[in-house]
Amino acid sequence: MLEKIFFSFLFFACSSGSLFHADFVSDNLKQSFNSPPWFEGVERTERVFDKEKKKTVLRVHYPKGEFGNVKGGAQWIAYLGQSFNDLKLSYWLRFSENFDCRRGGKLPGLIGGHLQDRINSTVTGGHRPSGDDGWSARIMWRADCHLVQYIYHKNQPSNYGQDFSWKKNGVKVKIILGQWHQVTTRIVMNQVGLKNGIVQSWLDGDLVLEQRDLEFRTISTLGIDALYFSTFFGGDDQSWAPVRDSFADFDDFTIVH
Repeated sequence: MLEKIFFSFLFFACSSGSLFHADFVSDNLKQSFNSPPWFEGVERTERVFDKEKKKTVLRVHYPKGEFGNVKGGAQWIAYLGQSFNDLKLSYWLRFSENFDCRRGGKLPGLIGGHLQDRINSTVTGGHRPSGDDGWSARIMWRADCHLVQYIYHKNQPSNYGQDFSWKKNGVKVKIILGQWHQVTTRIVMNQVGLKNGIVQSWLDGDLVLEQRDLEFRTISTLGIDALYFSTFFGGDDQSWAPVRDSFADFDDFTIVH
């Protein structure tokens, strides 16, 4: 039986422009997330003490043979309470040494659209954004553990999100199993009528993605309004499922202007 998970998600504004910080210390989960409408996979999470960081971190389990967010990983939304045009999300990530990357899977990212009257859920799962309903910019790991930005945007080429590969000096960057990595993504919303939305991402401080031609929105009221804590294998069929039990550790979520 996994330990019941608690978080302390602190919302604050300070001179540095910080809006959101998450450390995994004792607190009530539902209260910490301002009573989100749903939680998935909390039973597959636990707090563990990390000797390297000398503090408690969040561990998410991915059971052997399971894909999708119903039986693997975990998923919920942290609402920011208002909409922003330019934000940067950063957190720490470590895959277990036996992690089976398989075909790939999802990792947390910023999203928008929850303050729009038309949207009741995230723009994911094969829903092509219209420009006035929402967008999402999660991270994904792919088959060889290399990272991509997985973006749902107005001009994506298919119904599913578009991959933008993370590269350093033209070479794909990969997660090193068993090692902590810091992942950071900045989103800048496009000006209405222009394809000038920006996504920049960094791995351990190195710029690995800079995309400056995206159209997230066609209305000015659509912006960045939530953190989507979303992590699971898949994909939508058994070929995405890991062949052994594995886990990933997460720590120090921060959102700043």
